[in-house]
Amino acid sequence: MPACQITIPRTLLRRWGTGAEASPALWAKLAPWLDRVWDEATTLGIPPTTQGVLQAALEAGLPRSLDHDAFVMCADVALDAGTLSLRQARTAARQALRTHSIPTVGLLPPEYIRDGHTSSVFRAGAWAVNVARDREDATRELLATASALRQWQGAPEVRVPEIHGVQTISTPWFNTRLDVAILIVGWLDRAKELHLVGTPVGPRFVRVAHFVPKSEGNLCLVGSPLGARQTAAVWSAVAVAQIANADIDLSTGTLATPNVDYNDGDVVLCHDGTPGLVGASGTTFVAPLPVWPYAMSLVAAPDDLAAGNETLQWNDPPAAVAATYRGLQKRGMTTRQIHSVFEAAGKLNLAQIQEFLPHSCKSAIIESFERTRRACSLATPSSQPSVSLQTCEIDQDDI
Repeated sequence: MPACQITIPRTLLRRWGTGAEASPALWAKLAPWLDRVWDEATTLGIPPTTQGVLQAALEAGLPRSLDHDAFVMCADVALDAGTLSLRQARTAARQALRTHSIPTVGLLPPEYIRDGHTSSVFRAGAWAVNVARDREDATRELLATASALRQWQGAPEVRVPEIHGVQTISTPWFNTRLDVAILIVGWLDRAKELHLVGTPVGPRFVRVAHFVPKSEGNLCLVGSPLGARQTAAVWSAVAVAQIANADIDLSTGTLATPNVDYNDGDVVLCHDGTPGLVGASGTTFVAPLPVWPYAMSLVAAPDDLAAGNETLQWNDPPAAVAATYRGLQKRGMTTRQIHSVFEAAGKLNLAQIQEFLPHSCKSAIIESFERTRRACSLATPSSQPSVSLQTCEIDQDDI
């Protein structure tokens, strides 16, 4: 089975992929059989029913040693969510490319395909074709990503791929057709996905070379870690871009920007060391402007290697405040407006901050609150440190 198929589609992740009974190891065993039935469904006339899928899988040789109850449960959710197989996604990608008059001859073979929870990604020359993996959560998140990429076009300190097209394609699916969301964007040449991991000296981004499937169904990350300065530069650049290109309503004093999942493929590192934004979480963070320095101080990502629900946090309030300041400058706000934001931020109390931030951040908010408030009170244009990505050499020996 190709490694990309191990990733559970977004809707299955929510509705089936939770709990011990839906482990990555079990999904890795079930996915090839689901893909096989899905691939043959139209040709063989397999009905889009749980019983029809199970019968087809048994006829194809589904081992009786596999958990058939789990297979049926997974098939039921996959059918209801309108989940695509890899071959079906590839067919939809070719359809989309033809409508945009982009040659499909350059579409890379399956071993070069990337799959995330949200979309299957195919490369066609200078373009990347994202095909939503299901018609529910994955479709909503892919369309939200398209909206986020539009908002981030021209953002400072990062690269954002050009959007070539967003559309819905009707593609064969069992004995009917399925409307599939497609997003075509420019391919950031030689860019590598970044993934945040914990180290003895703090969180570090790793420039991913590839993922290797493990026997228990998880993926093993292979790549080179960035040093402390390069990691800080990535945090900072993404924060600046989010704020500089955010929707700011000065009449109400609120700012709204798409959230970024640092460990879900949303952030890449280009060949010259510049971070790139290629995806978004599908959610938006909205809060009054004075809350934003505190929100940036709490930016974090799940620790995929930890046993519990631990997170890896930026945890550098002065740098977060500096990035917020720089983002507002890039946004075009005047010095007077920016100072009023930080003056208001320095006067906020803990309860006011907690009102706008996730409850899961409560302990982190308490730990970083005073440091962030102090940094807000000291914020002036001359005091804002800047980390230059151009002068940061990529060096895995820094940690």
